[in-house]
Amino acid sequence: MICLVTWFQIYKKRKIAISTLAQICTDICEEIEDLHNEDLTYKKINPGNVLVSKDPASPKAKLRKLTETKAVQSWWSLNHLIWLAPEDDMETDVTFTSETFSLGLLLVYIMTRGNHLFTWDANETPDQTRENIRKFNPNWDIINRKEFTALKNLISSMVTKEVDDRVEVRIVLEHPFFWSVEESWNFVIGVGRDTKTKADVKEAVLLNAEKLSVQINWMSRMKEIIEDDCSLQQFSAMNSFLESCSDDSILGLLDLFVYLDERSIQTDISATKSNTDLQSTLLEAFPGLVTFLYCLLQDPRLRSKNTWGYYEFSVFNAFRCEKGHII
Repeated sequence: MICLVTWFQIYKKRKIAISTLAQICTDICEEIEDLHNEDLTYKKINPGNVLVSKDPASPKAKLRKLTETKAVQSWWSLNHLIWLAPEDDMETDVTFTSETFSLGLLLVYIMTRGNHLFTWDANETPDQTRENIRKFNPNWDIINRKEFTALKNLISSMVTKEVDDRVEVRIVLEHPFFWSVEESWNFVIGVGRDTKTKADVKEAVLLNAEKLSVQINWMSRMKEIIEDDCSLQQFSAMNSFLESCSDDSILGLLDLFVYLDERSIQTDISATKSNTDLQSTLLEAFPGLVTFLYCLLQDPRLRSKNTWGYYEFSVFNAFRCEKGHII
């Protein structure tokens, strides 16, 4: 039997890796999706109702049973209003769309290890936080970090003032925030190859990067990464590509990914870094790349051109990148 404790108890005892926090978020989102599929709402989404297994090697998360939430009296339950959407005042008002809002607040809280999206000061009272929610005054600075690029893009479509702008939980789970390294890598490679064979995809990638003033500068960033990583300095395929490439646009970056994928990376690179490690290193170096391509290629005008069998979009334009997006 899995021993479960509250997420907050685990957080207080040790620092949890971001990948582990993301898995906790995935488990909770999947459980909420299952409830919504049964035409039910959870009604009590807050950190106090998140239970996590004690096994650090294979963490599992779940929500308290609905029947248990009413019996649990804690700080979280007494201050539950700070987890409700601005249009909600009581748990009986909770709808699928307002629960998406609450779920977004919970994801931010978990990923940032204890920060509320609508709290601007550590000394704020719950009433002040609730007032920020009513006025829709989010503190986006708490997720304005490189490693949270995908998270911020996801949350901006969950935590919205307008009810109709919020995505369904089933759509939430399609976002790249929840993808594995392998899924993200394959997606980038698929787009990269399509830019070489499909003129409309190539044009869309370039035009949208220009339209959004996307910040790339990938060549200088790659050189910095190689300087800091001894195993990459021995990777001849990468260094050969960088020496011959003069395209500092997003297409040049996609060319690099495809070039490396088409070579036997495992045998060419130092034994200190595996194929998966290299993929992870490159994706982490450009945390906004997958999100930008994902948002772009939800455009229905490109959907008919999309022939990638490993991923299918079930919705159009659910997520969008903001101007000045950093790849």
